[in-house]
Amino acid sequence: REISYSGGVCSIDARSNEERRVIIAVTCKFKSGAVRRAEIAFEPLDNGSLHMTQQDGTFETNLHRCPG
Repeated sequence: REISYSGGVCSIDARSNEERRVIIAVTCKFKSGAVRRAEIAFEPLDNGSLHMTQQDGTFETNLHRCPG
């Protein structure tokens, strides 16, 4: 499986569950050609959103479902 976004493409290397969190290990290839590996955790929030954290502490955000 892959995740495509404006900066490039990430392949999902592994997935694990840890209590309420889902952690995925990814390898991302950026449009610049650089390659980086990371672990990203997703945890559900009470309002139905997801809290996303890059495990090395460099990025976190809340993801909200698009109205549809």
